[in-house]
Amino acid sequence: MSNETTMGREPLQVVELYQDRCVNTYGVSPCTAEVGVTGDIKCFNTEKTCQDPANYDGSGRIVWRFVRPDANRPLDLYEVDGDDIRLNPIPSLQGVTTVPTRINAGGGDRNMQALGKRASVTVTLKDHQYDDTGSDPYLSERTYIASDRGTFWGKWLARNPYYAGWRIRVYDGYHGQNLSEMMVREYIIESVNGPDANGRVQIKALDPLRLSDDTRALCPSPVSVRLRDAIDDSQTTGVVFVGNSADILTEQGEPGTGTYWARVDDEIIQYTGATESPAGEWTLSGVVRGDLGSTADEHDADESVGRVARWTDRDVWAIMDDLLSDYTSVDVASYVPYADWETEGLSFLSTYSLTGTVSEPTPVIDLLGELCQQTLSYLYWDDRNQEIRFRALRPPEQTPAQLTDFANIIADSAQLRTEPDQRISRVVVYYNRRDGTGDLDEGSNYATIEFRVDGDAESQYGQSRTRQIYSRWLTSDAQAQ
Repeated sequence: MSNETTMGREPLQVVELYQDRCVNTYGVSPCTAEVGVTGDIKCFNTEKTCQDPANYDGSGRIVWRFVRPDANRPLDLYEVDGDDIRLNPIPSLQGVTTVPTRINAGGGDRNMQALGKRASVTVTLKDHQYDDTGSDPYLSERTYIASDRGTFWGKWLARNPYYAGWRIRVYDGYHGQNLSEMMVREYIIESVNGPDANGRVQIKALDPLRLSDDTRALCPSPVSVRLRDAIDDSQTTGVVFVGNSADILTEQGEPGTGTYWARVDDEIIQYTGATESPAGEWTLSGVVRGDLGSTADEHDADESVGRVARWTDRDVWAIMDDLLSDYTSVDVASYVPYADWETEGLSFLSTYSLTGTVSEPTPVIDLLGELCQQTLSYLYWDDRNQEIRFRALRPPEQTPAQLTDFANIIADSAQLRTEPDQRISRVVVYYNRRDGTGDLDEGSNYATIEFRVDGDAESQYGQSRTRQIYSRWLTSDAQAQ
């Protein structure tokens, strides 16, 4: 008997929250914590309560499960799967509200970010007393009664304040189904609010592309590097950077080139290696001054040095993958089906082999938005398959479903509106950037312009509306057209 097709089947919703936990045992090597020395009581194997931070290993998980009070506890189990502890479901779930992704195909809607609006979920739970089963590995050693010392969420939040970026899953199915048979959506936790005066807690989460919108997701990565000595405008030997190896010898942008770029004021310096002597001082080799269209100049000792990200003749989907892999905390291995991206790109976007320079830390979300807009493509989160999809603006693979007033639209539920601000009659594309350090939105910094006008539209509407696109990525007339 199929629970999907049986009359009278009972819906079931399960929420899973994946909490990081330390896999070490208190006081057992490598953990050096000791009651009376590093703490008054043992920790709870969370990062906040850790008494030996140097040896904290948060690779384990507690998988908390929540169901509605009337769900009759359909998943009763307590099991350890490797370093993951999966707990019996807690009947405290009150509601789940989801909002789907809203796609901004090719960045065409100027009222949204180029990557559209993120899918989101809000999970509402009821707080309650809790005896710390599963959350306290040393429960049997405590001298107090855990259920008398605060509520579940009060204790959970105190022990786990670093929850941002943890996963949460929502399963929708029917009684009698296994979780593997249910539809599942996955999100990244943004905030946990409460408990409020009524004892309610709300978990708000967004799709994993939210991690590309993190204020810390910048390309190139900010570094702490400076010039040791003053240099003139032609010096290529004896150029010394002061900093650490990671900041100086980590490739930024396209991997595997063996070439590095740094920015000092408005000059880009290329180098192919660096030798450390003495510690913390790096003498550059293979130095090229005034690279990538910049102008060589004199610089003072102790002047700040930034890194520059560079891609040369690289496929748009490969650049997107580099940005997500190297500059965000998105779990690319789990969420990016790169083979599918490549198939899509080779089929529809093979002309977009791009060359671009990013000479100061820029939000990854902005760079992804530029790429989507300027290559007529888009990224979106497929919450049912837990994948970040990459698509070109192209015909659909299947015949679209036909929506009709009779079958699909509830009476008085739909309305029409006009958005004149979205109307465009002229497009100006600036490309072939001259100076990698020059202003991105300064027309004089581009060698070539492509201009198109819809004269009929301007005549009919009696007005012109112009969109200007300044591209650090496009280099050919075919791409700009």
